[in-house]
Amino acid sequence: MADNDDLAQVGLSETANEQITDILDKVPYFREEADLYRWGVAIALARGVTVTDAMKRQRLVNKFRVVAGPELETENIARLDTAEGTLAKMIRCHRPEYGADPYRQSQYLAIAGISFLHKQLVTNELNLEQFLDDMLAPSDSEDCAV
Repeated sequence: MADNDDLAQVGLSETANEQITDILDKVPYFREEADLYRWGVAIALARGVTVTDAMKRQRLVNKFRVVAGPELETENIARLDTAEGTLAKMIRCHRPEYGADPYRQSQYLAIAGISFLHKQLVTNELNLEQFLDDMLAPSDSEDCAV
């Protein structure tokens, strides 16, 4: 469940919403907007994106509930996170400074990640396999020992 000071609903910018629609129309691997939101967060974290004041000034439109409460179990509302808070835990693990409000920060991370995903899969027309190979390839500075 969302922390008391964090958001119960999260949103995206108009551009990110358009990019999600575009990806869903053109890339056959994705079926749901919420999945693209989660991918966006993960990609931004993997790329080391830092939330800036400029990012926080964007106008956001609420789109997803963080987690569905008992009163919403019968409604068809997209739930973004598990009851255990897996998305929040991932954000806290990779960016401890966002620990107090991971869902609020997730909005900006998702926008950055969705933009990158859109550029690679739609604009640059990479297929998902190429994209993942590029994302997962170790850099010279990474320690690849297991």
